[in-house]
Amino acid sequence: PKETQYDILALFEQATFEKVEGQPEKFDYSLTLGWNTRHRLYIDVDGEQVINPESGVAYNITSGGPEIREALNALQ
Repeated sequence: PKETQYDILALFEQATFEKVEGQPEKFDYSLTLGWNTRHRLYIDVDGEQVINPESGVAYNITSGGPEIREALNALQ
């Protein structure tokens, strides 16, 4: 539902991230965000990383990771 989508988006907005070198070999979720254009992100919830597959840049989730993991795992 849209409410759940907005809740998850709010968790990402409140989280903080730190750019890291390299990419994880696996990811748990693929998230597509649509504003003026579509953006895809891969999410490794166990490793608490977000990966931009287009640029190859990865970010550690430095705060808010457990909340994001809990929300995404609840969707299963």
